Amino acid sequence: MDAVRKTGRRILVVTPTDIAMRSGDRDDRYALDEGALAEAFPVFRGGSQIPMVVVVVNLRLVQGIHDRRLSVPRDFEADLDRILVHEIYGHAVPYLLAGDMSGRCADPKDGESAADACSVRRENDVRAELGLGRRTDYGIISLSLGPGARQVW
Repeated sequence: MDAVRKTGRRILVVTPTDIAMRSGDRDDRYALDEGALAEAFPVFRGGSQIPMVVVVVNLRLVQGIHDRRLSVPRDFEADLDRILVHEIYGHAVPYLLAGDMSGRCADPKDGESAADACSVRRENDVRAELGLGRRTDYGIISLSLGPGARQVW
């Protein structure tokens, strides 16, 4: 994070209701899919430069799933940490260190092992430091809300 700080580039973490994103001068609106837990959106300036990444976390969805499952607060908080680690360290930081699209750190492609994908490898480094378990899938199985969660959506 010190390296990102030295670049002057920033990460903005918001919920879907906090922000409306547009593509340049066009009327194209970008929004987080209402069924998605989170996503990192690079912000472009001057064509290809990325001065900021907006991380949108669907807090209402995550909280709702945990509430329906009667989760304890520590499980909800640990899942938020896992989601933020993936979006910030797995996606936003590489963009910001590079300052352009060359910093793209992708999620697993179809047929690719999750553990081999750039974003999950980076995420697992931080998860290990924080004691949040190792991610081996690309679904929600590695979250506390994972097992059986599809039934409550």
